[in-house]
Amino acid sequence: MPNSLSVFLLFYNPGVFPGIPVGSFPFPSYPSNHIPFETIDILNMEFPTPPADILARMDFMGYLYESHYQQNLLFYSDMDLEINDHRFIVCGASSGFGRAISERLLREQASVIVVARRQTKLQELKEEFGDQVAVVAGDLTDENTHNEIEATIGNHPLHGVVFNAGGPPALTPLETAMPDWDNAYENVMRWKIELAHRLVSYFTKNSYGRMLFIESKSVKQPIPGLVLSNAFRAGIVAFAKSLSTEIARQGVTVNVLAPGSHDTPAIERVIQKRTNNSDQSFEEVKEAMEAAIPVGRFGKGEELASLSAWLLSPHAGYVTGQTISHDGGSIQSLFG
Repeated sequence: MPNSLSVFLLFYNPGVFPGIPVGSFPFPSYPSNHIPFETIDILNMEFPTPPADILARMDFMGYLYESHYQQNLLFYSDMDLEINDHRFIVCGASSGFGRAISERLLREQASVIVVARRQTKLQELKEEFGDQVAVVAGDLTDENTHNEIEATIGNHPLHGVVFNAGGPPALTPLETAMPDWDNAYENVMRWKIELAHRLVSYFTKNSYGRMLFIESKSVKQPIPGLVLSNAFRAGIVAFAKSLSTEIARQGVTVNVLAPGSHDTPAIERVIQKRTNNSDQSFEEVKEAMEAAIPVGRFGKGEELASLSAWLLSPHAGYVTGQTISHDGGSIQSLFG
């Protein structure tokens, strides 16, 4: 059994796979295509079936496992990502997506080199996860930080890297000046390419590696008021796609995640920008933005972190050169 086990009882309906929760436990009556159980004993513990309305709200993740008690009894458990002995670099690990991804990898028992400017935030991860964490505090646009990352890797094998950092100022095209473009190139694009060049040899020499860029849904559908992000993040997608074809046969995958609006500190910049340009309050703008998303809410960093962890695992060896949206359905194009 996996270390963390979540058990949810489902009774298989042959007409609706994978299953539907029915009734309370035990069942006084049930549809003819369901099989009732008097008692259920899993790991010497008896579990009543939770109410159907609670089961319906649960955010199921993981594999379906077939019970040895009866083929029609199923339960969920966390998926083993097989990264407990892997070592990763996560950039921008002090908050937002980088923090969420770092925590997910660490809970999978991986080792993580966490990189960001705010050492106190990185030290919190070190205090919680101990020797699994190595801290590199520095500016990712600074060559010295890249040197320290390589020194921290040392002779240890490296299995993956997450390129992630904050975005540039929220500006429209005519609000920008040329220094804004120069700064955005440094902060959004240049350092990722430079660090990728440095790290790719660690992967190719071992014929294994995972490179993941966290960008934005703006690479598929430009976001108003974020022209600098729209431009340079799209450039990273082109770089990642080109790199992926060059090193795919060496066991190294290169992918991009394109997140939409998530409940992280970064979204506050966008909300504030729209607030400043309207007669609405911050909360009113936020509510309107959430209402415009098909799922009706902002995403959670933990949700994106789960997808990231899978893409960084051995299970994703056949996925490369892809830009995958994580946007609650907000991108309107056919291939969003």
